[in-house]
Amino acid sequence: MDGHRSRIYACSFHPKSNHEFISGGWDGAVYCWDDRQPFATGYFCGVHMCGEGLAFNKRGTEMLSCAWQENDSIQLWDYGSRRLIDTIVPDDAPCKLFCGRLIAQTDLMVCGGSDSNIFRVVDMKLKTCALAVVICLKPMDVEVDANNMVDELTFPNQAF
Repeated sequence: MDGHRSRIYACSFHPKSNHEFISGGWDGAVYCWDDRQPFATGYFCGVHMCGEGLAFNKRGTEMLSCAWQENDSIQLWDYGSRRLIDTIVPDDAPCKLFCGRLIAQTDLMVCGGSDSNIFRVVDMKLKTCALAVVICLKPMDVEVDANNMVDELTFPNQAF
């Protein structure tokens, strides 16, 4: 396991370890890294990344992937075992995702992507229902900044 075979689009540092991070790209895998090790320490298969769609929960025990693929685009993974916990299907609108984030101190996640050019707010407890949906945004116009200090959603150059 020596790393990615194609472009890398996403990277997320582990919230509890300054040495661990994950990366995802076009090769269909999310790799786990420890900067003290020469090679990847593990991987998750079946995740085609084409944007910043990787995020850890606050404890660092679970990882969210928002992938640029028609099926299984929103998935929650157990970081320790590298196993799939759940695939989330919030609605029936087709969407290949470019970005996704877990919102700190809530059970919400946000994601956005192409095909139907959609932006969603999803309740991670319900897992089958989008709480809010914005459809027909201009392609590539969704940017998500959901850090621990400020939870902010930005729609650059978008008129409503």
